[in-house]
Amino acid sequence: MVKILLSCLLLGVCSLSVAQKEILLSGTIKDSSTYEVLIGAHISLTSPTGKQKNTISNIQGHFRLTATNGDSLKITFIGYEPKKLVVNKILEEKNSYLLEQQTEYLDVVSVQGNNQNAQHNFQRLRGRDIQLNPVIGSVPDVIKSIEQLPGFTAQNEASSHLIVRGSLSGQNQYRIDGIPLTYVHHLGGFFSVFNPEMINTIDIYKSGFPSRYGGKVSSLINITQKEGNTKDHKSKLTLSPLISSFTLNGPLGQGDWTYFLSLRKTLIDPLMAGVSSLSRANDFTVSYGFHDVNSKVTYHVNDQSTLSFIVYHGDDYLNHWSGGEDSPSKIKSRMQTVWGNWMIGSKWQHYLSKRFYTDICLSYTHYRLKYKNQYYDYNQADSALINNRYSSSLSEIRAQNHYEYSLDDNISIFIGGELYQRSFSPNQINNAEGEFISTSHFEPYAEFNTEFLKHSFITAGVRYYYYQNNDYKRTDWSPRFTVGFGLSDKQHLKINLERLYQYDHMLFTTGFIANNEIWFPADQEFSPTQMAQFSLSYVQKDLLGFLNLDITAYSRNSTNVLTYKDGYNNLFGDPNWRNKVASNGTASSTGIELLLDKKTNSYSAQLAYTLSQTVYKFPEVNDGFQYPFEFDRPHMMNLSFSKPLSDKLDLSIAWTYQTGLPFTPAIGKRLSPSVNGEFKEVLMYGERNSARLRDYHRLDAGLTYRKLSKKGRPVEWRFSIYNVYNRLNSYTNFYHYTDSDQYLFDLDFNGKSINLYQKTFFPIIPSFSYTIYFDQHK
Repeated sequence: MVKILLSCLLLGVCSLSVAQKEILLSGTIKDSSTYEVLIGAHISLTSPTGKQKNTISNIQGHFRLTATNGDSLKITFIGYEPKKLVVNKILEEKNSYLLEQQTEYLDVVSVQGNNQNAQHNFQRLRGRDIQLNPVIGSVPDVIKSIEQLPGFTAQNEASSHLIVRGSLSGQNQYRIDGIPLTYVHHLGGFFSVFNPEMINTIDIYKSGFPSRYGGKVSSLINITQKEGNTKDHKSKLTLSPLISSFTLNGPLGQGDWTYFLSLRKTLIDPLMAGVSSLSRANDFTVSYGFHDVNSKVTYHVNDQSTLSFIVYHGDDYLNHWSGGEDSPSKIKSRMQTVWGNWMIGSKWQHYLSKRFYTDICLSYTHYRLKYKNQYYDYNQADSALINNRYSSSLSEIRAQNHYEYSLDDNISIFIGGELYQRSFSPNQINNAEGEFISTSHFEPYAEFNTEFLKHSFITAGVRYYYYQNNDYKRTDWSPRFTVGFGLSDKQHLKINLERLYQYDHMLFTTGFIANNEIWFPADQEFSPTQMAQFSLSYVQKDLLGFLNLDITAYSRNSTNVLTYKDGYNNLFGDPNWRNKVASNGTASSTGIELLLDKKTNSYSAQLAYTLSQTVYKFPEVNDGFQYPFEFDRPHMMNLSFSKPLSDKLDLSIAWTYQTGLPFTPAIGKRLSPSVNGEFKEVLMYGERNSARLRDYHRLDAGLTYRKLSKKGRPVEWRFSIYNVYNRLNSYTNFYHYTDSDQYLFDLDFNGKSINLYQKTFFPIIPSFSYTIYFDQHK
């Protein structure tokens, strides 16, 4: 018995001596020239016996691993020289690890998911991933890059309204540095509000939503912004026929403070006004434009604490003037529509210890849509015949507090909560007292992460919802569970289950430049949307020795979905807008998503394919029968290829194929009484969305040329061709007895044969942009 006790004591002493040799490595990965944090850097730790540990730097660029003396530490990041270190006691005190950019030109970075660590449920893009995509205007766009991934598509051609796994565009959540932004589109969805120059990384979730995020049921797109150069002031100017942008960043003072400022503005405003005003026969002027202002100021208190201040403002404005007192008609009219966002936020991030992290965020956001219509007839004594004003808005005040604690390399716990109040004004008419609705939200959460065996993990979390809208109150639990199995070093299997809730609804007018987004809260009449999702994913690295494969099967079922009742497509300016909304709908979507990519030093290639089906069902729509979703596309395929032709020239090509959108066909004609008592023939329509437009496909190509100006400044020319082979894709269609587009009028089809015609807006479109870098020499 004494021998056994002595043996146990000796074993305990040996274990203690081993434990005493453990070194906790913890620090932030940064760019050596700018001190910008590097999110998603790969960190590997190898013991003398060959045992390995791996992790990646988180959204703060931070990592932690437990090591022992003599272990080898290796840090890698695409576009940077690898960093190799031998672990010792001195390394334990290190707080920052600086990586140097590679001096030799490497391959173009393709738009792809981050497969470095298969336990993650998101796909990550970096700011430079979206720079070379060929797009209209040769101006990179965040949403257009996301559309290249499986499961994502635009509502219509060139739109930034994303449809994700068959869910409505209003069910996607967009966050900038963790702060939700309400409106994310310009030019009716033609561009997104996110300026790529500000972006560090974009994390994209379709499933496996972290418990710290809530409020939407379809997808989460979380954008982390750059903080600015800590050493030098840098600036960049981009000019194109559509948009100009200017960015400026650098240190404030001794470098403890940094700033990043980005401005964007359309150039078509005066051109459109000038061209339209030349049409004196119509005697009108039309002008459209938008602008963005993005700014971030960061105070690096010390190696453990950072304080950030964020401001965003973006507006679209559409104006129409016609006539005047001196015009032949003596009639003057003015229509103006303005819509956009304000966002102001402050975030404090602090490492209480090497294992304990917290952040606190306070923010205010405001979205509003305003429409003014004035009409004057100078032939009348009382000239002000019409002076209508409509508005809709959504404001939010939000406080967030988040904590992370790592028990060891394999176990982490996240807790926190969000408290916010929202104010809705769905429809205010002529400055009269409208419907103002205030809602309160309290959403605490907890999440547990653990790794087991080899490359296997479990993530289990829950989010609690307390919601109040006047007398309407409810509480809900949102469980989220993901388990992943490492079948081998290169094969991983993931299973995900979750239930999500959304306490607001959005409907808008399609096909109009000022897409009128009308937001309204859940209440007794319009219950919160609930979505249950199951997904199964398989990841294979180095398939056939050179490919990465990611394949996912999913099933989504939503309840309390809203849409327009038959015959309606607009809510704005109508005090009885609730009567136009069909509620208590269900949505069901199933699909398989495939992502194949190959990346070498000479080229990058990617294939994204989605096979899916989405059906909706409403008691008040289509006689209660289910029907295909308005934006259902059973087949979607994106092929992309990028290749550096030289150290100065890059080529990028993208081909897109999609099944045509569904529409409701006319099946005949019937007699209908008109206002004068006579009868005329009008169209009869069949089942909702029972026919489809013809299939959609197009090829885009882009070239990027780099050089030095006479003053030694880097310069980039971007050239792109949208729809290279001029495919006349159907944007919409209409029935008529001629190919005239005057189908919106009340037509009489008596005795005339009708046909179905398509309308195309985007033929082959060449474009270019020019960028010059100041105070930056390569």
